[in-house]
Amino acid sequence: MLSFRRPQVAVVYAVGVIGSGGHRPSRPSPRVVSSANLREVLKRVRESRRVKAVVLRVESPGGAAVASDLIWREIALTRREKPVVVSMGDVAASGGYYIATAADAILAEPSTLTGSIGILGGKVVVRRLLDMLGVHRETISLSDRAGFRSPTRPFSPAERERLRDHLRFFYEKLFVPRVAEGRRLTREQVEEVGRGRIWTGRQAKERGLVDELGDLEAAVQVARSKANIPPQQKVRVVSYVKRPRLRDLLTWGLPWPSSSDSLAGNPLVGNPLSALIELLTPLLSEEALFLMPWILRIK
Repeated sequence: MLSFRRPQVAVVYAVGVIGSGGHRPSRPSPRVVSSANLREVLKRVRESRRVKAVVLRVESPGGAAVASDLIWREIALTRREKPVVVSMGDVAASGGYYIATAADAILAEPSTLTGSIGILGGKVVVRRLLDMLGVHRETISLSDRAGFRSPTRPFSPAERERLRDHLRFFYEKLFVPRVAEGRRLTREQVEEVGRGRIWTGRQAKERGLVDELGDLEAAVQVARSKANIPPQQKVRVVSYVKRPRLRDLLTWGLPWPSSSDSLAGNPLVGNPLSALIELLTPLLSEEALFLMPWILRIK
């Protein structure tokens, strides 16, 4: 059979901090998983008749809670049409683990950092920094809650309690039930491994958070098996990556990052200051984050 007629296993990448889509970044970044872009790619592979199974490669410490839930729903829709297998890289935690629970199977490597079933929220207050720089701001509020997201003052006690209630809803009504359903665990079992605790891939397998230990190639084999593709039949493994439009490239003035740049989204390598900025950026626009609250650097 000609290679272009062979059944396909699509490999889709989720590399970086998960953020809301719908806006064009000032420059292309391999460190951000746009929920809009990833959902568009998943829709493409779901509607493709040649794609028989999907492997989602997750390399993410998590990110925005709403964006993570939108991606989870798109994976769940895709799973109804064809098998979806998650392959975890070095880090697939918090929101990165949340989206994985919608798949048919999860594979992790023994050293993968995963879990971090929890949620956090807050805001960056820069009032002292502005004072140091001599920058003065005047704010006119029409209500007590108008300044809830203001970066120039901390939360009031009432606002802090409101945020706690908001985070508790996401954790108890979304994260824990999603993990319990996807991993076929009870809520009590999820609580035992949840509350932000981080596990290695081997520990996660022992606790039922992942199905098997294996790399991306092993995940492809699991995906083709779940798609009932005979072992002797050859398949095409196709990487689906959303490319920018020409006008976007002209606006950015920069080349689209190559696949070799994917390590830039890994908090274990690269510039630690850049990693910190990437992790803090969602706080500027999101109240609730499914985000691993640690930056780990291996030397």
